[in-house]
Amino acid sequence: MKRRVASVCLCIAAVLLLLGPRFSAGAAVLYTYPQEDDLTAPSAMLVYLGVLPEQDVILYEKNADAAYQTGALLRVAVGVYAMQCIGQQGLDMDAVTGAYSKTLFNHYVTGTGLGTASMAFGEEWTLRDLLSVCMVQTAADAAVTLAQTLSGSVEAFVEGMNRMIAQAGCTHTTFTNVTGEDDARSVQSARDLYTLMRLAADDPVLRDMMSQPYVTVHPVKGGDTRGWENTNALLRSTSEYYYGKARYGRCGTGGDDYLQNVAVVAADGGYEYLAIIMGVPRSQTGAYFTQARQLLQWGFSAFSYKTLLSKNEVIAKMPVSLAWETDAVALVALNEVASVVANEIESDMVRRQVTLYQPDIAAPVTKGQVLGKVELFLNEDRKIGESELVAGQSLEKSTLLDLWENKVLKILTSRWTWLAVGLVVLLIVGYLLLNLWYNRSRRRRKVNKRFRL
Repeated sequence: MKRRVASVCLCIAAVLLLLGPRFSAGAAVLYTYPQEDDLTAPSAMLVYLGVLPEQDVILYEKNADAAYQTGALLRVAVGVYAMQCIGQQGLDMDAVTGAYSKTLFNHYVTGTGLGTASMAFGEEWTLRDLLSVCMVQTAADAAVTLAQTLSGSVEAFVEGMNRMIAQAGCTHTTFTNVTGEDDARSVQSARDLYTLMRLAADDPVLRDMMSQPYVTVHPVKGGDTRGWENTNALLRSTSEYYYGKARYGRCGTGGDDYLQNVAVVAADGGYEYLAIIMGVPRSQTGAYFTQARQLLQWGFSAFSYKTLLSKNEVIAKMPVSLAWETDAVALVALNEVASVVANEIESDMVRRQVTLYQPDIAAPVTKGQVLGKVELFLNEDRKIGESELVAGQSLEKSTLLDLWENKVLKILTSRWTWLAVGLVVLLIVGYLLLNLWYNRSRRRRKVNKRFRL
């Protein structure tokens, strides 16, 4: 056993020294990015996206809770909340329209320097066109028109959006507008952006809007048909930063320093990864795109989906009583546990922590009866999955053993039984002593009688 543990430790040490994706000393980071020195972004994340949110794996993070002004990147939150409003109100995205007004222009657009979709006063677009343009361009005019149409006012939309963000668990994000206008109070973190991107990923309509390299709008009233390219260069095949595996995302520039930010999801071979890059100075032309692409390429090359625990695998044994054929029942994994891990990680490098819900059990035992759980950890304290432990077989109760343990042994071990036994022993001893005394007295009387004669 000691040799096996030593071998595993040596394997892990080798992995630490040789792998690109190394174990990190910090509990918050599962792996260390091998090109860390080239990652100039002050904040970044790489996340494997599972079919369900609970299957996601944060593979890498750097200052993920630092908050930044991210400009139009806040449109991820705008899109998620807009789709919630549309669903809750039962609106037809192709029938309900919103009109741009001079009031919206004067209050929210003029003087901001933000890009627009050149909407004319009185021009009407469908909700689908308003949201589609918002997800690929700054289009401040389309954003405020969308917000007012869905919530009655831009302020009410922003209030509802912040409420949604808080309910989603975002703790380092708050917004004061829907346009992306610079405001020291309007910030978000990479970790919170991951949460919002996960919500967007679960909405096929929104995901499709964020994937379009080019969007065409057909105004319902006023204005001509026109179109715009996606500002996310990773999605445009005509861009030098194009990445063929990129599927959807959003970018934005914010703050007085024009810090550049991007969130993008890429897919290939059944794997989906989300890369987030935040806070890259504008002087580093295109660096936020190239660094996001490099993170994604690392994800596809260095990680794979592996089964770390097999269904019905025997994990532990629990003592069992009243079963004639055995004195222990095997505990097996109820579910398979699989996750994305570094290519070099094998199941025997994963620490298993077993918790039994009781120290032992008495028959009868039913196959599939839940008796404990097993948790899987990487990097000592980074939990990557768990499964309930169930009885691997059914065991019947032995009538003879039940009689012996629950009747005979109880009687034999009862204090009343021992008191009765003690009393009997005392009586017997007393009888023997009395009989001995009587016989001695009798012999003494006979001797005395002979002596007198």
